[in-house]
Amino acid sequence: ETANGSATYTVLETDLPGPLTNIATATGTDSQGGAVTSTATATVSLTYTAALQVTKTPSATTAAVGETVTYQFSVVNTGNVTINALTLTDDKLGAITLDRTALAPGETATGTATHTIVETDLPGPLTNVATAAGTDSQGAAVTGKATATVNLTYAATLEVTKTPSSNTAAVGETIDYSYTVRNTGTVTISSLTLADDKLGTITLDRNSLGPGETATGTISYTVVETDLPGPLTNVATATAKDVVGNDVTSQATATVTLTYAASMQITKEASTATANVGETITYTYSVTNTGSVTLSGLSLADDKLGAISIAKNTLAAGETTTGTATYTVVETDLPGPLTNVVTGTATDSQGQPVTNNATATVALT
Repeated sequence: ETANGSATYTVLETDLPGPLTNIATATGTDSQGGAVTSTATATVSLTYTAALQVTKTPSATTAAVGETVTYQFSVVNTGNVTINALTLTDDKLGAITLDRTALAPGETATGTATHTIVETDLPGPLTNVATAAGTDSQGAAVTGKATATVNLTYAATLEVTKTPSSNTAAVGETIDYSYTVRNTGTVTISSLTLADDKLGTITLDRNSLGPGETATGTISYTVVETDLPGPLTNVATATAKDVVGNDVTSQATATVTLTYAASMQITKEASTATANVGETITYTYSVTNTGSVTLSGLSLADDKLGAISIAKNTLAAGETTTGTATYTVVETDLPGPLTNVVTGTATDSQGQPVTNNATATVALT
């Protein structure tokens, strides 16, 4: 005859590494009262799972240079044996402190770390990998990884200011322009240049600017007649490259109101201070442009001698022209003195009339 039975056993971690070997012993007494025993052995090979699941979650999926991203880490023991000597390392953030270093199956360790986005992270995205490492209860290494990606943004901007030494200037006067270029963005600007549409290239004291830094330059300009009627408006343009090679530009405009002087000086000299009836007087005339702009269409008229011929009828600033005329004293000029007036008329470069006169007197005998 045969006797049968059964039993169950749940394999425990402490049974590892196996195999699981156990011995069944049967004992009894025979009909003569003698003890009877027998044994049987069974062996079961054991397996286990040692695994870690890592998650890494950033506080934002997009961040700008200068902003801080907070990362939340969790490491879950998804195996069925204890994990010891647990560590977590981020390839960009270094060692991450966890709230526990040993995990039974199903348990979780957590940690946090922060990273402030810097210029060298560009152009992005910012991708970093967290690696968990530990040792299972059988001394074997266990690892797990997680990756997080954050898209990066930045501001590349310049602010240009252009300041004239005066808001009003006359032809011939010098204006000193002061320029500043400020990096108002969050990344370094390089290959910085500044050009003025009227004054050409402006030399700056530096051509690379970190965020918040400023470059300066100056240049002088003398107002000329062709700038009239004004205002004198010119534009300064800054150009540069940002940290990823994109163009950055900005402009500033300065306006100066222009003035000028339009005037002439006339002299009229007689060849003698006293003349008799029948004598001839020679008059010498000179006209000087005492203003700062060209005079054109210049003519001279004497109230007694009529139109006076002059050497030139266009005068640049500072130039002089001359003419002569003669007059013979007649009886009707008596009793004297003989006084006559010459009047000069012209038009300045802005189309405005300019006049002046001069008088000469000769005593008569």
